[in-house]
Amino acid sequence: MPDFKNSGLTDFSLRKCGPSLVRAAALLLVLVITSLAISQCFFASRARGAEAGVAVYTDSFLYHAGDSVTFNITLNSGSRSLSGELLLKVYPAASPASPNVTQGDPLKIVTINKNYSLSGRDTASFNSSLTRLGVKAGGYPVRVSLESGGQELLGATCWLAVAPAGGSRPLDLVLVWALSAPPG
Repeated sequence: MPDFKNSGLTDFSLRKCGPSLVRAAALLLVLVITSLAISQCFFASRARGAEAGVAVYTDSFLYHAGDSVTFNITLNSGSRSLSGELLLKVYPAASPASPNVTQGDPLKIVTINKNYSLSGRDTASFNSSLTRLGVKAGGYPVRVSLESGGQELLGATCWLAVAPAGGSRPLDLVLVWALSAPPG
């Protein structure tokens, strides 16, 4: 029978490996929850039709004053044919926790395509400078919508994060979530 007393194996305990296992499990849980939440955000708006909707993505998570932004837009009319104006509306700076961030008057309305026809699925791309959109440092809700006769047929909202001028570029994404008290 081996002698475990002098082998150093008796120092193994859950107290030594426990915090790292808990951190690893917590990180895995955060990644799973985040991926589920992100997947639910992209097709936020639904029109009449089984799979109709809009997805809007930007080419970066963070911009600085004077930068250029590209909006990548995917539209799906489902089984319907739709036509109207494809618009981009920038709303005043707000917190993502604020309710109804797109209910007031927009700061800027930009027509992406005046006579847009959609039958099925299509993609569009729109590039603009932040100066043209009228934004400074802050978080701005941006709504892309297909409208006809003043009625929104399809639409989705994304956020435009603008850092103060002269700042350095931080990480693209940082998640901080306190699951419990620090280990004692």
